[in-house]
Amino acid sequence: MGNRSNRDILEIISSLVKYAYLELESKRFITKVAKIKSYACISWEHNHDVVRITCNEIVNGWHEAALIGLLSHELSHPASMKMGYREESTDLDVINRGLGPYLALERIITNKYSDHVIKSGRDKYLGYKSIRKLLDAQELIQLDRLLSELRLTAKESTPTLDLVHDYHVMKTNDEFVTNSDMISQYQENQVENSELKFVIRDNTTHIYLDEVLVGKFSE
Repeated sequence: MGNRSNRDILEIISSLVKYAYLELESKRFITKVAKIKSYACISWEHNHDVVRITCNEIVNGWHEAALIGLLSHELSHPASMKMGYREESTDLDVINRGLGPYLALERIITNKYSDHVIKSGRDKYLGYKSIRKLLDAQELIQLDRLLSELRLTAKESTPTLDLVHDYHVMKTNDEFVTNSDMISQYQENQVENSELKFVIRDNTTHIYLDEVLVGKFSE
């Protein structure tokens, strides 16, 4: 815990890539901890070596196991592109890679005990209950050990922060795919080397890539 540096985040990502995301070994990761409107956001370009991940500064207070769960979800976005852009598919990819206990812990930390339905029911983030049902016996032991160590009780709770879970922004050819649990849109632009930024004006969050507006949503 404490203040996490970019090096801390990069070290966790490096371990995850070596353990479970070998297809991302050729990527260069740029990380940042900042005050953003989600727990994390990730941006990348198809067939490009750079992946950018920004974590909310709230992760400074998280146990490393919960941060592993969050970063696993982010890494599964570019790793599982062929499965589509659905958050449910991304969560299932994390579980299939053996990282389900960490994802379940992250969902307790982010107050998702039950499934979080988005896009008018067309997608969802898996909640703690659903993830637990998909774990094998050894993974359940690992999860229960983590919960005991952190003295956490898995139960329904009310979110205490006005944060969406995460954003991902992918550029493929001349098209951006911008997606989160509040927005989903496509926009054509000519931008290389994407830099993701969120600007809040008049209760509306504007999403920029290299100063180009690619999405927005109202509070």
